Amino acid sequence: MESTGSTPYGAIVSEPGGARIMGRGMPEILIPWDELVDVSVSAYDAGQDVERVLSFGHASGHVVEVWHRADGWERAISDLGTYMSLVVDDPVARCRTITPDDEPVILARAR
Repeated sequence: MESTGSTPYGAIVSEPGGARIMGRGMPEILIPWDELVDVSVSAYDAGQDVERVLSFGHASGHVVEVWHRADGWERAISDLGTYMSLVVDDPVARCRTITPDDEPVILARAR
């Protein structure tokens, strides 16, 4: 089943089985928590705006990126500590404050 969320940026939902990602033009995927190595955030200069991206590092070496405009983005970040070991104290706050001048920040690692 293909889903795009309610925005053109798709959606992300954290659930016990993994991170469910629904993006525009791609099939819905579920990445099991035990297959993730880490989750990080980075920021890019987009002219008048800053674009923030969550990167889900998979054990296979692949990375799935989710842009901050996706539905459920902050909720998924706040749920990371339920399924992974947090590296930062407040991942939502860190995601809100990261700038394009900052290096990517690892928010959580596999348990």
